[in-house]
Amino acid sequence: MKTLHIIPGIEQISGGPSQVVVDLCSSLNGIGVESHIATTIDPLDRYLLVDFFKVATKTFFFRRWERKNFAFSKDLESWLQTNIKKYHVVHIHSLFNHPSYVSGCLARKYKIPYIVRPAGTLSIWADKKLSLRKQIWLNSIEKRNIESAALFHATSQQEAEDIYRNTSHENIQVIPLGITSSSNIEISRRAKGETLELLFLSRLHPKKNIEALLRAVKEVLSRKKIVSLKIAGAPDPGMEDYEDKLVQLTKDLGLGSVVKFIGFVQGKEKRQAFKDAHAFILPSYNENFGVAVAEAWSYGLPSIISSQVALAPDVESSKAGIVVKHDDINDIVNAIEALIEDDDLRSQMSKNALCLAKKFSLDSTVESLKNTYKSVVDRS
Repeated sequence: MKTLHIIPGIEQISGGPSQVVVDLCSSLNGIGVESHIATTIDPLDRYLLVDFFKVATKTFFFRRWERKNFAFSKDLESWLQTNIKKYHVVHIHSLFNHPSYVSGCLARKYKIPYIVRPAGTLSIWADKKLSLRKQIWLNSIEKRNIESAALFHATSQQEAEDIYRNTSHENIQVIPLGITSSSNIEISRRAKGETLELLFLSRLHPKKNIEALLRAVKEVLSRKKIVSLKIAGAPDPGMEDYEDKLVQLTKDLGLGSVVKFIGFVQGKEKRQAFKDAHAFILPSYNENFGVAVAEAWSYGLPSIISSQVALAPDVESSKAGIVVKHDDINDIVNAIEALIEDDDLRSQMSKNALCLAKKFSLDSTVESLKNTYKSVVDRS
């Protein structure tokens, strides 16, 4: 079986969803599902691309229009016209862009079954930011593509509800994004009275609610509790001023010696950031999954996440961390304080996190996808 994965971009700086597609395809190839990627690259080279010399995935790159959001690429469209017929299934990652739209149209034209993973584009947060434009797109430009999809791939129950709310499609399957669990992990130990090291690792974007996190850290310190915060990540190109605002807010709050911005990390640096931390924190306004949260679990890190992160129910049910209200700074403060004061609580949550990480293994995800592809092809 041959599958083609369509995604606007696979830049590492774009975060977990882009990297996951690379890992998924590599693992699918490993279990006998030949998987290729077709994607676009920025003509101004403003992004960091995945290192494909280390990934057993055949990938086709096409230059895109400078405007990031639409990812228009005539070369990709021409390639798809000739090559899409060679595949049994097309897996489209994202919506509201040229690669996803044209691949859906051509798959329909040549009667190739296709699966759509919205990748958060149908979330409530996304609706608020681009509501009118998205509704026009959904009800006109993208309508036939959505109606004709073999199924929708949701990565969480929250995303499945987003799909139900925004489309008339009823064939929705929840398959979590898998992570490669770290082996031989030594859980970061914290001596009594030692500074609690918090890690935030994600894109620097307004939806991540970083301002509230900084103010929460300020309040924790005012209560005479010892905490520090590392912020790992970088803003999207063109949004560098947002990072500048965060740095300035850190200075204004007097947190210069407590909060460190360590930039975009990957590979060894990323692994070290997880190993050095005592807990992971992500108070986002919305996350349709939360790859970094699952990665943190694999390092035995308890997580403080907002109820708007799709993995919040898993955290609550497994007691692998604390779920907070994204719009309540005191709630975030109390969660941080609880992990500072109760080492036994943090230790138990750490063990629970390691167990929970196994539920989101990459092996499990690719097996589910393999079965899904087979059923889609059989039905078609």
